[in-house]
Amino acid sequence: MSETLEIPGRGKRCSALRSLLQLRAFRKELGTWARKREAEHGAPVFFAHLGMPSIVIADAVSAGFVYAAPKDLCDRLDRVGFGPSALRPRIIGPIRPALVTHGELNVAKRRLIDSVLDGARGRFDSSLETAFGEIIADWTSRDRIPLQEVTGVGGKISARWLLGVDVDAQDAGRWPVSSFSPITTSWLLNQVLSLVARPSRDDRDRSDRILEAARRSPYLDEVHRIGRETGMSAEEALWQVIFLAIFNSKAIGLLTAAALAQLSLAPRWAEAIRDELGGTELKPADMDRFGILHKVYLECGRLFSAPKILYREALRDFDLPCGDGHTYRILNGDTLLLSMRSIHYDRRVFSSPNTFDPNRFDDPEVLRHLFLFGPHDKPYRCAGDDQGYSAVFSKYVLARLLQGSDWEVAPRPTVSADADFSPEDTALVSFRPRA
Repeated sequence: MSETLEIPGRGKRCSALRSLLQLRAFRKELGTWARKREAEHGAPVFFAHLGMPSIVIADAVSAGFVYAAPKDLCDRLDRVGFGPSALRPRIIGPIRPALVTHGELNVAKRRLIDSVLDGARGRFDSSLETAFGEIIADWTSRDRIPLQEVTGVGGKISARWLLGVDVDAQDAGRWPVSSFSPITTSWLLNQVLSLVARPSRDDRDRSDRILEAARRSPYLDEVHRIGRETGMSAEEALWQVIFLAIFNSKAIGLLTAAALAQLSLAPRWAEAIRDELGGTELKPADMDRFGILHKVYLECGRLFSAPKILYREALRDFDLPCGDGHTYRILNGDTLLLSMRSIHYDRRVFSSPNTFDPNRFDDPEVLRHLFLFGPHDKPYRCAGDDQGYSAVFSKYVLARLLQGSDWEVAPRPTVSADADFSPEDTALVSFRPRA
């Protein structure tokens, strides 16, 4: 057993302005930023500022340890946001979402989410099939579908399923992004940011449109009833379901858009899935039958992790085991920043990590280090994934697109650990039914 080491770089200080510039670089090129810092510090666990003092974890072994740690060892941060990114109340409503609340605060919210999902189980298949058919009909009638809009597919379908309402796919794709603003440890700089980074008129209008649609939900009384049973006001219960439907489902739409971009660069895998599907009439319940589809889904999930960053706060001192064979001393109060892009590119677990290789998941040991849709542990595991929806949702949409349609991606997408796929520039073109 090696000696316990101090976190490399601990004690480093940044000015508030410099920390904001650092945060900007981090959010722009997440994978590159973490790899550079890892090389500088000589360890996959290191100290960084990023707007607030943080320990960055870029290692699959230490990430697994943090995920499995008991809640008295490390827990979610007690603030509304993701570390150096705050959530905007004007966009997300008067809630602390289940996605970011911690400890006991999470219990009632998670109970609400689980109850809503249980109540919607009987209409999952029909909602998914109907909404998907409408999306395809719309895309077939158009010359160009921006991949930014494709990222909203999950939210659009989930809003139909959970709330019984229609929202615009572009609204669903952009709403989660507009939900965030940067935050630092400097009170003065935060005041400046609150003015400079205010939600735009488009952001506010988008949020209002989504709320207006949700208030027309035929399931509104049921949402309010479940909210009362879990101690929430009617307004908070509705916003929690909106957040579940639009924000949490962004991961599914993001994975779908990234998969379409990636498969345009690796067409043999697209054809392999089409051959596997053949002429089968696809139903959501059948998605576990297709092994090639499943491996492509896993590899796209590895390459395009959502969420990209997760946080915990150390509640006492402990030793963190790491893939480099060392343990590192974590101190009470440390912010632990888990960089999912770096963790899923850990060469000690994923050989040739920059290569699109679905066959790597033929090895079950590799699968153990994959963190799709966040951690594996309750109460913070993705509720949809926990109840079996997320994988079915993602694979069904991808399978139906590949089986029933042809398209081109233009311009040629950029796919890397740092960016999803040039979303502002890239689109599906010549979208058409397959013969």
